[in-house]
Order: sequence, then C-alpha cells, then structure tokens
Amino acid sequence: MGSIHRILAAAVLGFGLSACDRSEYLSPEVVLETEKGQVSCQLYTTDRLYWDEATGYPETMTKSEADAYCKAAGRERKDAAEAQAATQV
Repeated sequence: MGSIHRILAAAVLGFGLSACDRSEYLSPEVVLETEKGQVSCQLYTTDRLYWDEATGYPETMTKSEADAYCKAAGRERKDAAEAQAATQV
C-alpha cells in the first residue's frame, strides 16, 4: 500500500509542476562573461532560483556548467536584493 501512495504523490506533484506557467516569473535575460565565453541566462524571480538556466553557452562548456553560472548569478541577484531590503528597514 505504501508504494501506491508514493506513486500517487509523485503523479500529483508532476501534474502540479507541469501546470506552472513559468512566464509569470521571468526576469530579463542576462549575459555573463566567463573565461570560456558568453553564457546567456534565463533568470526568474528571486524566489525561483531552481528554475534559473542557461539558454546559450559556448561549445567548450557543458550545459550543467553553464547552468551553474546562471544559478550563481541568480543567487547573487537574490543576495543583493535582500541586502538592499535590509538597509531600507
């Protein structure tokens, strides 16, 4: 019975995630300069860092490496926004 519950939970989670419209959370595209070349990133709002991803990157770089640059840029943006908000309190 436990495995049925896990399967149902996974199905519900998958359906819920597929229903998300990411376009509501888009931020302007960012282009990063790296030692291997330019990486284009699609960043989302600061509470959706796990969606940040590379949309373009040099052939000398893997997709996961490019995504890591984009996720780092998203974290930097979030940290800057939080620091700015803290100074306004």
